Amino acid sequence: MSTATNAALNNRLLRSLPRSDFEKLQPHMEVVELQFGEVLHDPGSTLRHVYFPETAVISMIIGTLDGASVEVGMIGRQGMSGVRAFLGADTAPHAAIVQIAGSTIRLSSKSFKEVCQSCEVLPALVMRQAHILITQISQAAACHSLHTVKGRLSRWLLELRDRTDLQQFSFTHQSISSRLGVRREAVTMAARSLQRTGLIRYSRGRIELTDAKGLRELACECYSVLAGLLESAES
Repeated sequence: MSTATNAALNNRLLRSLPRSDFEKLQPHMEVVELQFGEVLHDPGSTLRHVYFPETAVISMIIGTLDGASVEVGMIGRQGMSGVRAFLGADTAPHAAIVQIAGSTIRLSSKSFKEVCQSCEVLPALVMRQAHILITQISQAAACHSLHTVKGRLSRWLLELRDRTDLQQFSFTHQSISSRLGVRREAVTMAARSLQRTGLIRYSRGRIELTDAKGLRELACECYSVLAGLLESAES
C-alpha cells in the first residue's frame, strides 16, 4: 500500500491509530474493490482475511437450512470485519456479504493477529469493535422479533447512510427482504408507505432518502442505540 500516513484513510478505525501502530500494519495492507453480493466468507469457513471498509459496506448474515436469511450486523468505514480472528476464532457462525460495493483495506488474518501483539492501541480498538458487533447482534434479535417492518426499514436505510454518506441506494425489494428477514410483500408495503409520506423516493430498484429527519422519527429505537455505538467508536 502506497499511502504514507493513515490521515488520508477513510476507515475511521485505522485513521485513529497512532503512527507507530499504523506503520506496523501498513506493509501487510492491500486495497481491494469489493462487488455487490460478493461473499467474503461463509458460515463455518476459515477467516482468511480481515477487512477495514472505506467506501464498501459489509453485512453479517445468518441463514437457515430452508434458505431464509436475515442481517444481524452491518460494518462500514467506522470498523472492521473479521474481529473473531483477533479473538482467536478461526471461523465465524455467520456469512459476510458485500452490501455496498466499494473499496476496503484487507490484511491476512495471520498477519493481523501477529502485528496486534506488538501494537499499543490497536488491540483496544479491536476489542471495542467486538463489543459493537456483539451489541448489534443482540439488538438485531430484539428488532426482528418486536418491531414493525416500516420501523426496521427506516432504521436499515439510515444505517446505510451513516456508513456511506450516500442518499441513494440500488436495492430490489427482494434483496431488502432477505436482509430484514421478512416477506418481499411486507417490504413493498413499507416502502410504499415511506414514499407516500415523502420520506423516500423509490423507482426501478433505486431508493433515495428525501427526509432523513422524518426517517429518524419513524425508525425503531434500535437506530438510536446503534448510532450511539458508532459515535462512541469515533470519539
